[in-house]
Amino acid sequence: MSRIQNLFAMENGIDSSMMSQYHDMQGLLCATLTAIIRKVKPEHMNELSDKCMEYLLKMLAKSNGVGSVQEDALGAVGTLIEVVGKGFEKYMPHFKPYLILALENHAEIAVCIAGVGVVTDLCRAMGKDFKNYFEEIMTKMYNALISATIDRNVKPQIVAAIGDAALAIGPDFSQYLAPVMDALQQAASFEVSTNDYEMLDYQTDLRESCLDAFTGIIQGLKGTDENSNPQASQVRALEQYLPFIFDFLCKIAENTEDMTDSLLKNACGLIGDISMVFGSMIPQNQLMQAFSTQGVQVC
Repeated sequence: MSRIQNLFAMENGIDSSMMSQYHDMQGLLCATLTAIIRKVKPEHMNELSDKCMEYLLKMLAKSNGVGSVQEDALGAVGTLIEVVGKGFEKYMPHFKPYLILALENHAEIAVCIAGVGVVTDLCRAMGKDFKNYFEEIMTKMYNALISATIDRNVKPQIVAAIGDAALAIGPDFSQYLAPVMDALQQAASFEVSTNDYEMLDYQTDLRESCLDAFTGIIQGLKGTDENSNPQASQVRALEQYLPFIFDFLCKIAENTEDMTDSLLKNACGLIGDISMVFGSMIPQNQLMQAFSTQGVQVC
């Protein structure tokens, strides 16, 4: 941290020919700080987190649009979130503007993906408290997800992060359900019609993320009470989307050539969640068709 502070003091004296090295040093110091944060015990990190966050916020502020610096700084912030957990909430008013800028940065794909990764870290660390900051973040992720110009590799990351967010904030996610499900249906409907292996890999990644998102939404809307009644919970709002989800599951099962173990595992897991939550509320022929189609693949 002393080296980072000294680096900030040097900024005004660096000429343009040395600026690239200056930015490289910023990234390397962020990477070093990230490694150290991972090793420090949480009880000791509480004494250091304020200073760490102060310097990381300065790094983001002084990045001058340099994507590599922003990416490394966001990575360090994500590691700090993992260590301090719910204690990170006190930094959110200062950090959120930089997170929003990262999610809006569709030109720098690595920065946008790093921002989405931080959203996932926040969901896992803050739980339901994340809902206080989620609305604007959800808007930025939704805009990126439906964008026709953003690099396609960002979209599976966003879809998975939406599932993490639903799981974190629970039944309160219902207010975002309609636009999110519209976007997820578009993502799940993507299908490759060529033998382009790169596109086939992307299709698999996107489908895995969609399955994760559907699972997170179901579990989140149901809530944490195992004895809660689905008929009376927010999860009932998802019932209208079940026919599409069943069609999506069957489409995955029919495409045996591109089936992966993780895709199959996620599909069966989603069927299990649907069974537990909606088992008594949906026609058994729909449920059994999806289960038997997937079950044959498992066997």
